[in-house]
Amino acid sequence: MCGRYALNASSSQVIEQFELAYEGGLRNSEERIEKEVFPSKIEEVIFRPTTQNVLESKHWGAKNLVINGKPLKDQVNVATIEKLETSPLWSKALRGNRLLIPATSYFEWKEVDKFTTEKYEIYNSTNQIFAFAGLTIIYVDAEGKNQNCFVIITSEANEKIKTIHHRQPVIVPISNYTKWLSNETANPTHLLKQFDRTEMDYKLISTKTKKKIENQPSLF
Repeated sequence: MCGRYALNASSSQVIEQFELAYEGGLRNSEERIEKEVFPSKIEEVIFRPTTQNVLESKHWGAKNLVINGKPLKDQVNVATIEKLETSPLWSKALRGNRLLIPATSYFEWKEVDKFTTEKYEIYNSTNQIFAFAGLTIIYVDAEGKNQNCFVIITSEANEKIKTIHHRQPVIVPISNYTKWLSNETANPTHLLKQFDRTEMDYKLISTKTKKKIENQPSLF
């Protein structure tokens, strides 16, 4: 987790739930903000620079990241909750660059067998907007360029989601939004929450099957 997510809601719903500042231009648009979000895209996230929550656009995922002097081959889209306080990269962001990622669902792929993969949409059982816990990552990439992106925090999956995938995103309850975003909050990890199995549901979106290659008898 998390390969893709969705924000299937109007601008006014997002403004109201996250108490956003500078809402004038957004409120005039009732179009759905994003139906399916892919890594590397520029997406809307929420942070709190002063005393108000603000919407800002950032790339999802850190690419060309350098760790211990070596560039990583793959883009990093998530931070594991188990290493938030021990990883130099995550712990620095945890202290002062926390954010929220509004969403209504996310997607996972389950490998049924070596030929078959199922795509699932996982969502809040009340069909409400929720917020992934995220971090702003500011770094210099392998090409010497300054980068500013976000990653989503994940944890071990609950028993219900484990039937699909072993990881799931961490959320921030509405009551903890301000504390999570505020740099004055000490030990912010206690504000994070795993979706309980009773709070989540999922549905099968599609099934992809690779063509089996049968053993052909020799002609010679």
